[in-house]
Amino acid sequence: MTASSEPPEGWAFLGVGDPFQVVHDEQRGLLAVAGTPAHGRATPVAVYDSRSFTRRALVR
Repeated sequence: MTASSEPPEGWAFLGVGDPFQVVHDEQRGLLAVAGTPAHGRATPVAVYDSRSFTRRALVR
């Protein structure tokens, strides 16, 4: 996985828990992050812009 810049200091994947799988789509500039389920059995997945690390979607 490569990104065009580093995440801001202290930045975390909020809403997904501890990330255990990350997929980077360089062509679209997106990161999909699957985290450990914090509350229940569903695994949350978030999609971020890989340049600014802004969350674009969250699926629980």
